[in-house]
Amino acid sequence: MMKKNFLTLVSIIFTLVIFIRLASGETGKVQVKLDGLVCTFCAYNLEKKLKRIEAVEDLKILVNAGLAEFKIKEGKSIDVDEIKKAVKDSGFTPRDIVVTIKGRIEEADGQMTLRVDNVSDIFILKDNKMLKDIITSEKAQDKIVTVTGLVQEERIKGHGIHPYVLEIKDFKFE
Repeated sequence: MMKKNFLTLVSIIFTLVIFIRLASGETGKVQVKLDGLVCTFCAYNLEKKLKRIEAVEDLKILVNAGLAEFKIKEGKSIDVDEIKKAVKDSGFTPRDIVVTIKGRIEEADGQMTLRVDNVSDIFILKDNKMLKDIITSEKAQDKIVTVTGLVQEERIKGHGIHPYVLEIKDFKFE
């Protein structure tokens, strides 16, 4: 009984800790590619919904590109589900969500993660060439790295219900 309670507690804590949120930082920004955006009136509705998210600042809606871009307020976090909900509630279909964020690469429970210092957010990183380049770099040792990556839904074996990973597309060391 005690073992079951302990495992349940560990599972709950782990899920809360790794629940992907888009975290702020000096370079924290988000780009959301979406379908269905064809006019400025439609863009106004989307703008209203996204501005309700507490951490959104400097929002730009690019109608011709079908793109919403914003910075993340210092010390604030946004979760992916909140962004998707705002887009869907505006009548659009969210596609690619790309984030640029600062943090430190760490290993946690056999997974490589990006830990964002100022808000303690954690991103599970998808294993790819860019991640390997970061890990094998001499500069990676306890350094801050700025990562640009694609947020993807992906079930990670052994990690419960956490549905998102960050696939690194580009990076630079501070």
